[in-house]
Amino acid sequence: MTGPKKSFRIRSVVTAAGIVLAASLVCKDSSRALADPPDPEKVEQAVQRGIAYLKKNGPEGQGGRATIAALAMLKADLPVDTPEIKQILEKITAKVVKGKYTPTSAHEHGYESGLDAITLETADSVKYKPEIEAIARYLIGMQNKGGDWNYPNVTTGNGDTSITQYGILGLWAAARAGVKVPGDVWDSAAAWHLRTQMPNGGFVYHPNEGGNEVTIGMTTAATASLHVCRMYLFPTQDGKALKKSEPKVYRSSRRYGILDRIVPESGDVGDKTDKGPRATGYVPKASLAKIDEAIVKGLDWLTQNFTIRQANRFRLYYLYTLERLTALADLPLIGEHDWYAEGAEYLLEVQRPDGSWLAETGVLPDTAFSVLFLIRATNKMLERKTVPRRVGTGLLAGGRGLPDNLNALQVKDGKVGSRKAQGTIDELLAELENLQAPVESVQKAIVESVQLGDREALISQVDRLKTLARHSRPEVRRTALWGLGRSRDLRLVPLLIKALDDTDVDVVVEANNALCFLSRRADGVGMNPNPLDALDEEAAAEEKTAALNAWRADAVKRWRAWYLTVRPYDERHDLTEPKAK
Repeated sequence: MTGPKKSFRIRSVVTAAGIVLAASLVCKDSSRALADPPDPEKVEQAVQRGIAYLKKNGPEGQGGRATIAALAMLKADLPVDTPEIKQILEKITAKVVKGKYTPTSAHEHGYESGLDAITLETADSVKYKPEIEAIARYLIGMQNKGGDWNYPNVTTGNGDTSITQYGILGLWAAARAGVKVPGDVWDSAAAWHLRTQMPNGGFVYHPNEGGNEVTIGMTTAATASLHVCRMYLFPTQDGKALKKSEPKVYRSSRRYGILDRIVPESGDVGDKTDKGPRATGYVPKASLAKIDEAIVKGLDWLTQNFTIRQANRFRLYYLYTLERLTALADLPLIGEHDWYAEGAEYLLEVQRPDGSWLAETGVLPDTAFSVLFLIRATNKMLERKTVPRRVGTGLLAGGRGLPDNLNALQVKDGKVGSRKAQGTIDELLAELENLQAPVESVQKAIVESVQLGDREALISQVDRLKTLARHSRPEVRRTALWGLGRSRDLRLVPLLIKALDDTDVDVVVEANNALCFLSRRADGVGMNPNPLDALDEEAAAEEKTAALNAWRADAVKRWRAWYLTVRPYDERHDLTEPKAK
């Protein structure tokens, strides 16, 4: 680095979702202003040009080069049945014969197998689960005794930080698809990283080999890998002693965003103890404290040495690794740097006329790496927020959720009137899907129908309700969440947890209510059912937004911790970010 020496400090904030490290800058000489945000239109144009290049040339790629082209297209939301993607997926599945996976590249098998697993999981984790399981077996078999992955026939234990990264990424994808990855695989991988980290916090490409210097790309890769290992070794640890006291119970007589009272049925399936997470069956040898310390040291090195335009090799490979680490660590900034703004600026500058990018790994992978960075692929998968969300209508706009007398409502020419909806659950849901339907009356009819005994008819409509839970109208989403909460299906908990992040406050409350009902816990996880109960109605919008965001974060954390204690082990495809199905 050039320029005056700066002093930096990393503040570690550990959460139940994994370790979240906020780069806290203490800078004696902060001469560089944050980069301007990239022009969204220019970024989108660059992405589309890159995708066009990948569609044209990706199917002709060999091994992992074709695979990463398909991955970038899938992450950019191209349909799975896009002809070019289908062609590459067929290449991948052809590598699995009678349950055995064989990569096409003997030399780059570590990259290829990892990318194949990630791409199949992204395309369809259910359809391709047998192939993903075969790839996982291959990756586990190729892990060296030291915990690393390396090039073929290299088993010295020194390892390869880059190939190890893709071994871990492939197994992470397999775990998200529901494949059981033994705990000792994560454990030995974490231990290898702890052994090979340099005293200054950085990592090298090939540890213990003379002349191999610390690089920003390998430090970013290794620190991200430690994050993933931590997820599975310590899925519920938040870095603090577990609270021994019972959670505070809040009760309120105010009707707020609730379609009906939360009265769980008999036959409680919830965890009555609240004494912490159920054991996963594997006791890690790697120390949580040492893993956390290594992650902090890695990010400290990255903060002090950060650059986008690195002089070392594999510049675009590094950018995708950087996007992944910042998503895992939930870092909008690295020290004084807006890493995304700077990276996007650089990529827009060096994109070639045909829409591709080229640095050192080859045009197909470099183009894919660039697209994956620009669309923030890992950030999307983990559903991290990239910008503050505006809170929609509901309490923040002065409302109080649904009125008690739902039967007295209809919407006609923008005014409230009266109407009573009737029909079977199937007919009522069809009416709910109609954008012109008087939603409140349909809500009332659905609630009454289920309360009067038509629950099985509702359960048979779960797939339809899941679709309605993503409807553009908040009231439709609320009704769908209400129904899903009464399905008796614990597999829907991740979807309900995801709904806690809805932009509409009433939808957020209904999601929490649905979780209370589904968990058979009338008081939920000790949360006040009204996120804004402590505020005056005249409170400023900024205060309400801050209170809602704090309540939401706490609710998500508590419900995830509860779900980890009750869901079957084979459902733990992602132990820190339950995936909505």
